[in-house]
Amino acid sequence: MLWEVKGRVLPPEFLGELQPETVLFDYEGPRSYFTHDPQGGLLFAHQCGESDHVWRYAVVPFSDELAEALQTGRIDLRTALDQPRIWVVDFSRSTQPEQCVAVRLSDIPADCLPKPGVMLYADLEPAIVEKAGYIRELDRDEHTCLLRDDEGVTVAKLSFDESLFDEVKVAFDAERRVKVATKAPRATPIAELLTVEFLSS
Repeated sequence: MLWEVKGRVLPPEFLGELQPETVLFDYEGPRSYFTHDPQGGLLFAHQCGESDHVWRYAVVPFSDELAEALQTGRIDLRTALDQPRIWVVDFSRSTQPEQCVAVRLSDIPADCLPKPGVMLYADLEPAIVEKAGYIRELDRDEHTCLLRDDEGVTVAKLSFDESLFDEVKVAFDAERRVKVATKAPRATPIAELLTVEFLSS
């Protein structure tokens, strides 16, 4: 039994036919896939319910950067769906959209969404990512800090092992620009700091 979708009802064809173009996960049909809207914008669709006659998908606007992050394990499925705009689309078994409703992520029952930390590919190791910036807001007790860019915008929140404290502290005190390697998180917004390299001024 599918839940009642509450939100702004749109024409069923609002997002186009939404036919799978790149299937990311298939089990008796496409469960997660990429497609495009009529204007050529990239969309990510993830199944969030089904009945005997209907397949229900959460659909969100996407970007090439988000697509790469999802496929390489830098973001989980829940994060991928947490976008400013989200639609719930029902398909009949004839694969045609029957209903399109603009909703919020919180409008979708929690048990119909991926749990935090669930990746697109279960055996995918989190990617190691390099970033550059300045260490700010160092907290030794919590072993955390922020990495900010030249404009002061937060690039990442980092956690680190005690063995890296001296390097992090020097970078923090000297306000020196660094390049860091981080392991992208699965179920937490905090990335694990792996290495710190001081960059020339």
